[in-house]
Amino acid sequence: MSVLVGILGVCASVYVGFVVWILTGLRRLDDVGAMASQSPSQSPAISVVIAARNEAKTIADCLRSLAAQTRPPLEIIVVDDASEDETSAIALSQNLSRLVLLRNHAPLGKKPSLAKAIATARGDIVACTDADCVLPPTWLECIETAFQDRSLGFLSMPVLYRDEKTLFERCESLDFLALVAIGGALVKLRSPAICNGANIAYRRDLFFQTGGFGKAKLASGDDEAVMRHIFKAGYKVEFLSSERATVKTNPVGDWRAFFKQRVRWASKGTNYGEVSAPFLLALALIYLFNLLLFVAPLWAWLGEAWRLAAFFFALKFGTDFLAIAEMTRRFEREDLRSAFLAAEFLQIAYVALAPPIAEILKLGKGYEWKGMNRK
Repeated sequence: MSVLVGILGVCASVYVGFVVWILTGLRRLDDVGAMASQSPSQSPAISVVIAARNEAKTIADCLRSLAAQTRPPLEIIVVDDASEDETSAIALSQNLSRLVLLRNHAPLGKKPSLAKAIATARGDIVACTDADCVLPPTWLECIETAFQDRSLGFLSMPVLYRDEKTLFERCESLDFLALVAIGGALVKLRSPAICNGANIAYRRDLFFQTGGFGKAKLASGDDEAVMRHIFKAGYKVEFLSSERATVKTNPVGDWRAFFKQRVRWASKGTNYGEVSAPFLLALALIYLFNLLLFVAPLWAWLGEAWRLAAFFFALKFGTDFLAIAEMTRRFEREDLRSAFLAAEFLQIAYVALAPPIAEILKLGKGYEWKGMNRK
């Protein structure tokens, strides 16, 4: 029992320290006005790139939101990855003069599709989003303002869920918001590690100079690799927390789809080669902390250590609530706090289970995404 107490103590200390560190980064988040360059250069040309597969239900709303931008893009490049529905026809029906539609005859996956779009792009800046997202009218205006700073190489921005109808969707939305906030905080702490490919922008020339998506075959996390490569090359990486740059999408809404998504995201965990060893060690201890809490009913009941389990659950929940209170305030989603307890148990479960399942799937058929299996 003393060994278990010691392990839990170390893991809990690292977990609390990590959350406090993230809170420090959250307090540094800027609005677009604070990111304007002190010596602005000429406004860059922006190419929007979207990889789409079977997005007939959502792509029209996405393209309409791009058509309503206060700062129009140079072009909107949509790569239809061999969709089995009317994705291409619906995209063309929007009659956008700046639309460039490319089609894959066979499904290649998201990374090759994006690489194809970026190779075709003519803009100085590549702005990435997903076909199931809706963008605010000022999205490209914010990107243009930020990249007037010639030292900026990569810009990450928030993606938030909307229209949550069930408790599960509110839990999902709260968990997603936390990931976005952590990613933004890490950027502000000059330790960029995670971002969401549905709302990023970067210099096209730096994408190629730093190796693009690289050679790693990942089911997820390619955009994060681009971010870290650009940062390692000595360019600025920033996070823009403004509502004027926040992309909205709908929650998955189904626990099976949610878990498949988290397993896919967990698959990139062993490919953080550019991240420091202390950071990776901290992530490993945080994972171990969640795993021990997940199996707490076993060791607490069999070993009669329920008081110990209750203490560490209370410690995690209390620490997380302080963080969630700040995150929901920062992104004006205080309404999600009512789902906090349910979201905590959901998080413990998927954090404990997703990484080992992801590694097992790498040895087999891989991960399902848009009807395809990808390793």
